[in-house]
Amino acid sequence: LQFVFSVAFYRIGRPALYAISRFQRTHRRQRVVPQYLRSALEFLLAVLPHLPPRLVSMRRRVQAAMRPPTIIWSDAMWTPSIPAPAQVGFVVWEPPDGPSSVGTFTYGHRVLTSSELAALEERGNQILPLELLAVACVYETLGYELRDREVIHFIDNAAALSNSIRGSAKREDCARIVCSTHLALARARIIPWFAYVASKANVSDLPSRGLMAEMIEVLESAFPGSSTNACEVAIKFPNREAWDAAANEAPFPTSLHPQKRTRRGSKRKS
Repeated sequence: LQFVFSVAFYRIGRPALYAISRFQRTHRRQRVVPQYLRSALEFLLAVLPHLPPRLVSMRRRVQAAMRPPTIIWSDAMWTPSIPAPAQVGFVVWEPPDGPSSVGTFTYGHRVLTSSELAALEERGNQILPLELLAVACVYETLGYELRDREVIHFIDNAAALSNSIRGSAKREDCARIVCSTHLALARARIIPWFAYVASKANVSDLPSRGLMAEMIEVLESAFPGSSTNACEVAIKFPNREAWDAAANEAPFPTSLHPQKRTRRGSKRKS
């Protein structure tokens, strides 16, 4: 299972495998199967029959390697003292088709509603799940356009970067969002490379705060003529039904990890 869900099919099952390994380490003498383990096993049983044969097309890989990768920046904002405390945004650069073009830019911005924010676990600082949600939004929104592409995805939050690379997270809401990301990557056969970028160098910091005009100015100064090739898209979230449903309507676990007490609050900022 580790090979299937970590190598062959991206990392779509890592949260469930984490729940199993955690049970083996901490609750293996328990005779009653806890709900979080039952949910993890149900997830694996539901997903495995829907996984198609893993085919590696060398022609497609060569074609993708001959084209420059798509560059993606994503970011989130968490400022509880303002009316819209949670916001996410991203910027996507598609390489040019010829030497005379600067390529195309696609960007998005969205403010989380109170109900969407309530779907997250209660904690003092929500920046980590929001950063992960910003990553997931890219592939939920532009998965079809990025199909079979190689992408370099820049993230300015070290914890979100680590979770995106590993395909899992310790907190349940973060694990579900990361799993949604890798499900979207698998559906579109996108080849991602997640990398760190400093916050001051992250252009998506601007749309994550709704500063679209400032972002256009930055793009125009770095890539003259890019403002005519930039378009805004409506961001799609992995809705709560999608967080509870895997590929091809296979059910997603409602609880991947046992509940535990954790210290609330964090000093990490976006």
